Amino acid sequence: MLDLTTRRRSYDHRLRDLVRQTGDLRAAGDIGVPRSTARAWLGRQRPVVSIDVVDQETRELQAEVVLLRRRVSRLRALLRFLVVLLRLSGLDLGKRRLEEHDKETLVRAVDRARDVSSLASLLRCLRM
Repeated sequence: MLDLTTRRRSYDHRLRDLVRQTGDLRAAGDIGVPRSTARAWLGRQRPVVSIDVVDQETRELQAEVVLLRRRVSRLRALLRFLVVLLRLSGLDLGKRRLEEHDKETLVRAVDRARDVSSLASLLRCLRM
C-alpha cells in the first residue's frame, strides 16, 4: 500500500551546489542525504528563476524607486483627470441601456481593474 504521509525533504541550495561543484557524494551523505538524492543533483541542473532586483546595487534600486514614484504620480494625475472628465460628461450608466457588446467590454474592463482597485470604488467611478 502506498504511504501518502511521506513528505519530500528540502535541502539547502548551497549543499546541492557543493555536491555539483565537487562531484563528491560523501559531502551530502555525511549529513544524512540519501545517496540517490545526491546522485540526482549531479545528473540534472535546472535553470534557476529569480527576480532581477536581487542582483542590483543599492544605488540602482534607489534610482528605480525614484523613477517608479514619478511614474505612479503621473498615472494618479491621469486617473484623477479621467474620473473628473467622466463625471463632467454626465455619463450615468444607471440610466442608460448598453448594447451587449458594450456590456461585455465594460465587464472585462472592470475585471482587469479589480486587480488594483475594489469593485465598490470602480462602480462608484461608473456611478453605478
